Amino acid sequence: MKASIIGEVMLMDNDDLNRLIEAIKSRRSILSKEVKRNFRVGDTVSFTRKNGTVIEGTVRKICRKNIQVNSGYSRWTVAPTLLTLVER
Repeated sequence: MKASIIGEVMLMDNDDLNRLIEAIKSRRSILSKEVKRNFRVGDTVSFTRKNGTVIEGTVRKICRKNIQVNSGYSRWTVAPTLLTLVER
């Protein structure tokens, strides 16, 4: 991140910060929807858990905000931006 951006943020008042936060949330939502369009039910996907374990599974359901993945023994609800398509 550029130092000038950090400097600008440090000069913002509370209303400016709230507008910036809303803009960031909106952009993240748009990016998530764009990524989600790349997945279909039945696709093989993978994701990495917080502990570093890689989980591979099949897309079971595409929800409004997340994607449900069936790994055989477990079902996971994962943000689309955390998934990687393994094969189609």
